[in-house]
Formats: sequence, C-alpha cells, structure tokens
Amino acid sequence: MTEFYKRTKSSDNFKLNKLFIFFPLSMVLLAIIGGHLSFTNIPYWDMWDGSLIFLNSFKETNNIKLFWTQHNEHRIVLSKVLFLVNEILFDSNYIFLIFINYLIIFIISAFFIKIFLNYAHDLVDFNFKYYFCCIIVAWIFQWMQSQNITWAFQSQFLLVQLLPLFSFYLISNFLIDKNLISFYLSLFFAILSVGTMANGVIVLPLLTLFLFEYKKLKFTFFITLLLSIFSISFYFYDYISPPSHGNVVETLFNHPLLFIKYSLTYLGSPFHHLFRGFLGGGLAIFFGFLLITIFIILIFRYFKNCNNINCSLLHKSMLFYLTFIILSSLATAGGRAIFGSNQALDSRYTTPAIISWVLIAILNYKFIYKIYVENKKFSTVAILFYFILFLMFTLQFRALNNSNLLNYKLAGLAAGLNIDDTKIISEIYPNSKVAIEIATKSQQLKTSIYRKEPFTNTDYNNIIFQYTTTSPANYSCIGAIDKIIDIENITGYSKIYGWIYNYDKKNVPEYIYIFNNGTLIGKGVVGFDRPDVSIQHGKESYRSGFIGYIYSKNNIKNKFTITDLFQDCYFSY
Repeated sequence: MTEFYKRTKSSDNFKLNKLFIFFPLSMVLLAIIGGHLSFTNIPYWDMWDGSLIFLNSFKETNNIKLFWTQHNEHRIVLSKVLFLVNEILFDSNYIFLIFINYLIIFIISAFFIKIFLNYAHDLVDFNFKYYFCCIIVAWIFQWMQSQNITWAFQSQFLLVQLLPLFSFYLISNFLIDKNLISFYLSLFFAILSVGTMANGVIVLPLLTLFLFEYKKLKFTFFITLLLSIFSISFYFYDYISPPSHGNVVETLFNHPLLFIKYSLTYLGSPFHHLFRGFLGGGLAIFFGFLLITIFIILIFRYFKNCNNINCSLLHKSMLFYLTFIILSSLATAGGRAIFGSNQALDSRYTTPAIISWVLIAILNYKFIYKIYVENKKFSTVAILFYFILFLMFTLQFRALNNSNLLNYKLAGLAAGLNIDDTKIISEIYPNSKVAIEIATKSQQLKTSIYRKEPFTNTDYNNIIFQYTTTSPANYSCIGAIDKIIDIENITGYSKIYGWIYNYDKKNVPEYIYIFNNGTLIGKGVVGFDRPDVSIQHGKESYRSGFIGYIYSKNNIKNKFTITDLFQDCYFSY
C-alpha cells in the first residue's frame, strides 16, 4: 500500500487526486460529526434487555453462563464482554462502545482496500486504483447505516460482518502459503463469529465446504468439520426460539413471496436510501435481484475461467464471504419477514448490504475499469456515476440531525423516577413498565447511568440533599415556569415546563433540580428550543427550555426554586 501511495502521488493527475480525497474525507468527517451530535448515554432499545439486564444479573451472580444466554435468537458473547468492559473501565460512558463501532467500520474499509489492491496488483493505472479506494471508504462510511454507528448496542452487528471477512481471507492465505498460523487464525475468527449473532454460526460450515475439495489437507478439513458440528450443537443446545419471531422453514413454505421480497429488499436497501425512497421498496427489490444475478454469474465465471491459483483462492474466499452475507439475508428474512418487508429497509440492515455491494464492485473491478477507460468524463455512464456520488454526499448531511436526544434524556429520567410516562419512555423502549423495572434494578446495583445524578432514585418523602436553597450560590440564573400539567393516567406526579439560563456564564445547564419550599420535589432536562427567550436574552439562551417531573402528592407551595445540578446558580419563581 505504501508503494501504491508513492506511485499515485507521482502520477500526472496528482492535483485531481488531491481534490478527490476530499470526498471520502468529507463522508468520514460527517459520519464522525453525526456520531458526536447523536451521542447519548441513555440506554436505547436493545440496551435495556440486552445490556442492562445482563450487567445487573452479572453483578448479582458473577455467573459466566450469562455471557452465553440468548438475546432474541442471538448469543452476543463479544458484545457482552464490551458492555462489561465499558461498565467497569469507562464508568458506563457509551462513548467507548460508539468508538468500537467506528473502529470496526474503519477496519472493514481498510481491509477491503487491501483486498482490492491484492486483486488489482497487476493494474498499472494508479489513478483508477486511487479513485476506487476513495469510493470504498466513502461507500462504507455512509450515514444510511446510522443505527449501527450511533447505537451503543450494535457492536455485534458490525463484528458479524468483520470477523467472517477475516476468516475467509485467512483461509485463502493458508491454502496459498500453507502456513498453519493462517489456518488457525481463520478458525479463531470463525469461532468468535459464533459469539456475535445467530448468522455467525454459518461461518464454520462454510469454511468446511471451502476446504472440501482439497484432498491433501484432510487434517484441516476434519478439524473444521468437527468444529462446525460442535459449534452448531453447542449453539442450539437449550436454544429457545423467540416467540414473537418467525422461522426460516415456516416463512419459506407458508409465505414464500414475502420471504423472497424481504431478502431482495434487504440486499438492495442502500439504493432505496440513496434515491430517497423513490418507487417505495421497488428500487431495493430491483437492486437486490441484480445483486443475486451478479452473484450467480460470478459463481459460473469462477468455475469456468479462474485458473491462476492465487487469484482463484482469493476470489473463492470472497465469493464464500458474499455467500455468507446472502445466507444471512435469508436467515433474517426467515425470522423477520412476519414484520413486513419494509423492516428490511431499517438503517441497521443496510450495513451487510453496503458491504456486499463493495464486494460486488471489487469482484468486477476489471469490468468497471473497462467502463472507466472507455467512457469520457461527461459520458452518460460518467454522469450517472457522478449523480450517485452526489446522492451519497447529500444524504450524508442527515448526520447533522439529532432531534430526539432531549426526549431520550427525558425518557431515561422518567424511567429512573419510576414515572410511567408511556408516550415518552416508548421512544427509548417499547414497554415502559419493563424499562422502569430495569431502571429500578439498575439504581439498586448502581449500573449504567442509574448510578449517577440525576438518574438515581429519589425518595421524595424523606430527602436529605447536600445543598438547600439557602446554600451559597449566585442568583445568576434567570428563568420562568410556564405551566404545570397532570400526566395522563399517572397520579402523584406532574409535568413542569419552563426555561432557565445562566446569565453570567452565557450557557444553560443540562439537567435541573426543582425545589418547593426548600424540599427537592423533582428533576428535569434542559435544552429544548426557546426562540422567544433568545430574542430577549441572546442566542446562547435559545436552548434554555426545560421539561421536568415533580412529585405532587404533598401540598405544593407557590414558590419554586430551580437549580442546576451543581448549584452554581438558581432562580426562584
């Protein structure tokens, strides 16, 4: 790769190369900015039953069997290790888990560049190689897969793409060099794949099939075969099918058209997002069908034309990896098609499809190079290509939208305060009562955010707080309470709306405490838009709006005192 860089730098079009690098860099930078803007420490969706329940149970029992227990149909062993590391070493700050997501995506993109350069080692057009590598990076960092980037839970979804890639690549290296280290590393990554998601169990059987034709390597074949049998048996021992999901056999025989539609939608989903939902799911189905067609052609061409042993083995390993992704789409369709084919368009399902299209491009790089050479800069094909790059770039700006974070904070706070505000809590978990139970247990065991203020449990009947409204503090906060309303179907608590602004520091707090007559009665989240306040007090006060919950069983006096968490300032109202 170093030689590739040097020769690219020395090429005649280096100035153009320097300009083109801004495309992938911009895509990566926007993805990073999006991760920053979307970051939250509030558990979201599967983090509740997939991470918090595991961490609470492990803290209580120290039972290592908990790493192997199912999450839906998956055994997310590696992600549970990361959850525990995050809890112990990083103080439950999800930034570590988000960093892991970015790291995996970076490694995937770098590894595909390596694979492409191996494929195109004899190609002397270094400009083409350069552009191809830039597009690989840009394509793999697309924000359309944002759920796999910004959800702290999703490491297992990314690892099940990365580890099999390593495994198939290394098995080809072993057959080329006859280096047993490559073989054992391939097995190692295949075994690790079992602990990512359910489709990870496919990797070892595919490796076994890969080695089947090599009669001189019976020892490695039988080791792989035995590990395949053992891993499948061990995985499905005491396995419980999720009651709310379908299964492949039932879906295939009873709903075959839905099964096919879901699988094709899954594989073609990137183009649905690129073209902003044009033609509904039809465009995804078309590109999914196109991918399957290209895959079948590649299989036939491999058996017919590939004679060079090194080329054949690398090509074969990548075809097996593509087979893994396609089989994964079928397995997903078997379990999820009952929810409708549009579910295959969810952001998290685009990652394997994104990767499969990168692989299709690499496997057909000679064909793409022929088009590149034969078409002028402003030919129809070139204009279509530029249009796709334009769609990629403009779609990436969706990374700058982070509109739900304040509601996530409010939902996490409601769960921690044991307030069943169903409408709000449902934004972070579908069952508000279960979320409250998990939050309560997490408070008792000091897990995740529920070991910290303002999410810790508050006994409003017997509160002993470190500060009171008579503590030394500046009256540098200004604000107002707009309204106090009842919460639907909830007695004893009310919702409070208002705004707070630190006039001296020109900023707003993140959370607030709410006192009444010197007693803490509630907590709230700050950051909601208040354009009316910013007109009067400046742009720094634009996000000064707050929403909170107050304990209203006791008689509430008219005088409230609102403070930030650190009692730096307060205002009375």
